[in-house]
Amino acid sequence: MCFSEAASFTAAAVLTLQGLAAVRLVRQYKPFLLIACIPLFFAIQQFSEGLIWHYFNQGFAIDGFAMIAAYIFLTLAYLVWPIVIPLSLYLSESNIFRKRLLGLFILGAVVWGLYLLSLTPELTLSVTNSENGILYAVNYFSVSSSLLLKWIYLGLVIIPIFISSLRYIWFFGLVTLLSALITYYLYETTFTSVWCFFGALLSLIIYKILKINLAERTNYFRS
Repeated sequence: MCFSEAASFTAAAVLTLQGLAAVRLVRQYKPFLLIACIPLFFAIQQFSEGLIWHYFNQGFAIDGFAMIAAYIFLTLAYLVWPIVIPLSLYLSESNIFRKRLLGLFILGAVVWGLYLLSLTPELTLSVTNSENGILYAVNYFSVSSSLLLKWIYLGLVIIPIFISSLRYIWFFGLVTLLSALITYYLYETTFTSVWCFFGALLSLIIYKILKINLAERTNYFRS
């Protein structure tokens, strides 16, 4: 099975180590700190999904801690990422025009988040094992506007990466976009689970990107 308890927990461990290394790398250059934390956010997300896989493997009902883990996973997926991605790039951006564009995406992410939060009183969630991934059935992504909401979400998360002037960050954006398209084609029903797994692995690229960019700022870089 491509996606499993072991895969999620292993990814969480690797991402934690890589995230801590990235944070240590940028400890003297604070504008990069939030970018460096991205693997750590993914580590929390993968650990949460690992708990859900554990419940499935043990034959337990998905309730209690498993449902808390599911809500943590979805909060990171749908609320945190649309804000953290543009905000992290905004904080690291030196070009005024690009910074203003990223500010617009932060505003859009806030509106997005408020919209989702407004639906919370009517939120229903079921979690099932489907197609070697986990299906998070959220009621407001099951209506006719589902596809539109997904594209808005992808736009808020991915487009800011191509706006940033950080060297090679575009590569992270490109592989993330390609992984989203491939995942949607192959795993449409479990898109959220599978794409977040791939996104987590791709976030390991961030350490190298930060190191390259810090190397150009010799006052902050330590080999």
